[in-house]
Amino acid sequence: MTQSPRELATQTAKHRRDQERFLQDLLGILDGLDHACEHWHQAEQDHLQTLATPLSQSQVSSAASSSSFFPKNVSSG
Repeated sequence: MTQSPRELATQTAKHRRDQERFLQDLLGILDGLDHACEHWHQAEQDHLQTLATPLSQSQVSSAASSSSFFPKNVSSG
């Protein structure tokens, strides 16, 4: 069945609106993923910086005192 020019124009306009709505939704998803990647990248950089930063003397002595809290492995033989 052949469509009239008016029906074709209406259908084309509807497809364009649907496509525009789809692309706007997709852009929102991509924007969210971009923000998540930035967050993860920053968290990784912060973590690596923490690992690379030497412990201060107070942190070392605190870690040493907390190690006495845990019992040492004793081998029974």
